[in-house]
Amino acid sequence: MAKYCIECGRSLDSDWNVCPDCGTPIYTGTSDDLIQNSTFQTIPHYQQKVPVDQGKRPIEIINEYIWVLYLIAGIVGLLAILTPAGAYQLTYFGVVIESWNMWIYGYNVLYDYMGGNLAFWTDMPIPFYLSIATTLTILIIGSSIIISALRLRKRDIKTSGFILGCGIFLILTAVAYIVIFHIYTLLYSGNSIWNLLTPSFGLIGQFISGILIIIGHIIIRKSHY
Repeated sequence: MAKYCIECGRSLDSDWNVCPDCGTPIYTGTSDDLIQNSTFQTIPHYQQKVPVDQGKRPIEIINEYIWVLYLIAGIVGLLAILTPAGAYQLTYFGVVIESWNMWIYGYNVLYDYMGGNLAFWTDMPIPFYLSIATTLTILIIGSSIIISALRLRKRDIKTSGFILGCGIFLILTAVAYIVIFHIYTLLYSGNSIWNLLTPSFGLIGQFISGILIIIGHIIIRKSHY
């Protein structure tokens, strides 16, 4: 039967007389001697300080805190929509001549060196509805990821599969946004919008969020084998 120090909870060998960590003497007599000797006190098993992480593999310990990774992933996905989804900038000797920033929810800001800033909302029906639908989807998925991460903190392992589905759907949502905008602008003007705009953190953040979730799910799966 394994023995543990009653003070610090360290695992003890049977031939030790003193705990090497805290210096507490280890009683090696019989149970009858223990009862008769008033200088010793029995301590109920449930009060002994046994290390919580003793005997666990490192990946199992990491698994207990994986909800933090999911929480970060959800926050990254939500905060990303506050930054431009696509950006274009033309500079001349370090001076910005013109630029265009497009947010995922349809807000745009054009800048011209001579004319200044021009802000407007996407008014074409398909891009407008696509922007609104994408934004609502990201808000719902991001919020669901954060709520599920907090549930996972309470060891509700079933939520891990749900979070994985949210992460994959988040990536697919970003891909759909890029592809649909590409096809629409290609058919409408003969040139893809992504030939001008470079995908920015508003979209890239969704991929980062999804990848973090996939990594977290892999860690959880490995900790159970």
